[in-house]
Parts: sequence; structure tokens; C-alpha cells
Amino acid sequence: MLFIESQNTKAEQIKEFISVNVSTSFNNIEPYLVIGEREYIKPLLGTALFDLLDAYAADPTDDELWDELLSLARRALINLAFYRGYSMISIKISDAGVHRMETDHEKTLYKYQEQSIINTFKTDGFNGLDNVLEFCEDNIATFPDFESSESYTVFKSKFISKTSVFSEIFSINKSRLVFLRLQPYTTLVEDFEILPTIGRVLFDKLKAEIVKETPDEKLMKVVEFIQKAIAFLSVSKAIAEIGVNITEKAVYFETSQATAGDTIQQSTLSDKQIERISTNNKNTGLNYIQYLTDFLHENIADYPDYAEFYGYNDGEIIGRDNTDKKTFLT
Repeated sequence: MLFIESQNTKAEQIKEFISVNVSTSFNNIEPYLVIGEREYIKPLLGTALFDLLDAYAADPTDDELWDELLSLARRALINLAFYRGYSMISIKISDAGVHRMETDHEKTLYKYQEQSIINTFKTDGFNGLDNVLEFCEDNIATFPDFESSESYTVFKSKFISKTSVFSEIFSINKSRLVFLRLQPYTTLVEDFEILPTIGRVLFDKLKAEIVKETPDEKLMKVVEFIQKAIAFLSVSKAIAEIGVNITEKAVYFETSQATAGDTIQQSTLSDKQIERISTNNKNTGLNYIQYLTDFLHENIADYPDYAEFYGYNDGEIIGRDNTDKKTFLT
């Protein structure tokens, strides 16, 4: 385990990452540390690297990079453990039923306060996973086992491989949770919008280029348009299909008022409002698709793979519809 029980008799390691008074015993949080390792840290790092890090936690050797990776992993893990275990840690189960724990000196929080704390644990935990991911990628020579992990192989093959890149285009508050939930939709956009627009040869060439340490500048100019199109179109699809917005909740506005007591007010968006948000993002994404094709046409000599796909005859572009319809010439 990344947190060592014998070194947490007073939650010493935990207090390094949670900036509040932690009085819970290690035994109370341990089941959720196990869940966090199994469901988040191990899948992120891959079994091989996780096992090495687990062994290093038990017997550290004062290695700067391994110390940093362990620290980043622990920070993400403890936040995710409290996020997953918050409701159970704060209650007592007995033969008489389930009770919240409260004394004359300690009162339970209002609902809005609890929700704020839970959201903090969740955000810090998932953002912490992003930090682990980026650190491993930046130091791949030290952590070669990371290359065999699904996180490395899957995301490296995407046009938008990092939360930070997506968030620069469309703000998702740098949330890895939102980024992960959008992955099925980014894949759909790649397959059904980008691929038919630029052709298989250029598509595959760009995918191979983006994983290089020093990618070709001309090809990366094309990737920039593609990334912008993917970000807006994937958000549009997500909103339209499952009602998810950039806060990773269902589409609603949420307000909390301290004076209102133990309440959280939620206002659901209408179908028209959801449709308008989805349509606006779709139109923006399609505009970037148009910018992409305009750029390729204006610089056709630099992109022979696209010229061959689209049709290029003695300096004149021949427009072809490549969406499983009959070919036509203009």
C-alpha cells in the first residue's frame, strides 16, 4: 500500500496532503485507500509501475524522481479515498441502525458544506491523477514501465491526449473527471468528422506525428485546428446525448446559501436551453472544421496526402464528397 500503516499512527503521512485536522484512524480510511489504489492509481500507472512504486513506498531509497512520483500518487490517492469514503466515515452503524456522529462540542456540517468538501476531495483527487500522468510522461526514461499502461497507450493515440490541452480550448476547469467522461465523444468526432475530412493517410500520419518528441511544425498546424474542432464537437455531443456539462454533473445550475440551512437548491435547464448550448458548441466545432479545410486548400503544396485524398488536378482542386455518397465534381 502506498500509505504505510506503521507510519500513520497519528495520520502523519495523511496530514502532509490534507490541510485540515485529521483525527480519523488509519483503519477507518484504509478500505478506501484500497479502493483508490485498485480503481484509480493502479489502472493509471499500469500494474508493472504500480508494483514498483508500492515496493518503493515500503522501502524508499532517497531517489528524487521516485520520491516525487510517490508524493503525487499519495496526494491523488488520499483525496480520492476521502471522496469515496466520506459518507461512511462520518456515520456509525450499530444494531440500532445508522446514525451520524455528533457530540455536544462537535456538530455535523450543513449539507452545502458537506457537498463543498466532497467536491474538493473529488476535484483535487482527479486533478492529482493528471499530475501523476504528466509527471510519468515527462520522465518516461525513469519510468519505462509506464509505456505499457493503458493510460499511456490510449491517450497518446488521441489528438487531445491531456486534460490541460482540452481545457485550454474549452474550459473544463482542468478536471480529469470531465476529460475522461468526454473520451467516448472525442473518439466519435475523430472517426466521423475528422477522418472523412482529411482522409485516412493524413489522419494516420498526424496520429504518428503527435507522439514524437519533436513533431513536424507544418503537420502540427493542422493538428491545432483538429483539436479545436474535437473539443467543441465532443462537448456538443455529450450535452445532447447524456446531458453533461462542464461541471461533470447533469445539466443544471446549483446554488448554495449558508443562511438557508441544510439545503442545496438546483434549477434544471429546459430542453430548449440544453439544445441551444449543444447547437452553439456544434456550430463552433464545425467552423473549425471549415477553417481546417480552408487552411489545407490554401497550403495544398505542403500537404500532398490531403491533395491526393481530396483530388488535385493540374493545380485545380476538384471537390469530392467522401461521406459515403455519390462522387460529384465541381
